[in-house]
Amino acid sequence: MTDRQRNLPFAISVMMLFVALALLMSVLALNASTAGASPMTDGKDGQKATDTGASNTGTGQSDSTDPQHHRAPIRLRPWVQFGRANPGTDKIYHQILWNRLMTDTLVDLFGGSVQGWNVTVAPDQVNAEPGVPVVITTSVSVPTSPTHRLDIERVRATMYDPVTYTTTAYMITIVRRQPFTDVDENHWADGPIQYLVDQGVAGGYADGSFRPDQNVTRAQFARMLVGAMGWPLVTPPTPTFSDVPAGYWAYSYIETAAAHGVIGGYSDGTFHPEASITRAQVARIIYLARGWQMAPPQQGSFSDVSTGDWFYAYAEAVNSAGVMTGYSDGTFRPNAPTTRAQVARILVLGLFSEPDN
Repeated sequence: MTDRQRNLPFAISVMMLFVALALLMSVLALNASTAGASPMTDGKDGQKATDTGASNTGTGQSDSTDPQHHRAPIRLRPWVQFGRANPGTDKIYHQILWNRLMTDTLVDLFGGSVQGWNVTVAPDQVNAEPGVPVVITTSVSVPTSPTHRLDIERVRATMYDPVTYTTTAYMITIVRRQPFTDVDENHWADGPIQYLVDQGVAGGYADGSFRPDQNVTRAQFARMLVGAMGWPLVTPPTPTFSDVPAGYWAYSYIETAAAHGVIGGYSDGTFHPEASITRAQVARIIYLARGWQMAPPQQGSFSDVSTGDWFYAYAEAVNSAGVMTGYSDGTFRPNAPTTRAQVARILVLGLFSEPDN
């Protein structure tokens, strides 16, 4: 065998990698130009509490048959996109269908809408070739007189051989914004903010502002988390934490989150409700609230997070899911506080995303 023949498989692999990257950049460019896509990093997005285990009752639906997501055979990306459209128009989205298949496999694609809007997926069937990404185009037809300010659409890709497996991507199409004096439609967190406002999870202030750069306290985060997850309120007669009495405004929200095992207090029995919640704490709570399972990598992704840190596995999971991807300098900043805009984005992406090894 000649050197040229020996190097051919490597050359093909490199070529496929460049093709995949080119497709991804094309999709991101298309989505950004039409939907005001959120940034790849969590931008301006821990003190350790014993925030501790929970079930997955979130809005997003997990991909099937592989709870740890170690070797998912197919994936739709991005997990979630935000778009704006006028009544009576079509909104176009693009996804990439990735695969880790060993042989050619047929994949069926289906579209759906919470509000019953027409969703068309093209192509609706793909003969997926091993390692070859495919661009999927999804068209959402907005009614002339929509009854809701936004709609949640989904695209599901399902393969049946050699195993049945489904992966899901979501789109949130906004037709009527809630205006804020300090958040316009070009703000990097406007999509998630609009979604949480529509769901009654977040709101503005009497002066018409949202205050996106204001830090979020542990009590405020408990309220937003419980609302986003749709958990019924728990109001026990006896408080769990010494500094959160029954008359405290967030008492039921804190108790509900604690009852689900996703948030806890400190060794002295306190909760510190007015303390700013940190990025490390948020990462752990999102991980537990969604019931994610992921074996952390042997080598970390961030320069300021070591494998021995208590939050290491959680930081890696939210990074893998694309929920909290860190900063451009390679840091995670685990002890930094989180703002209202960051929490909005993290909560919504956490609802519709899954970690992927």
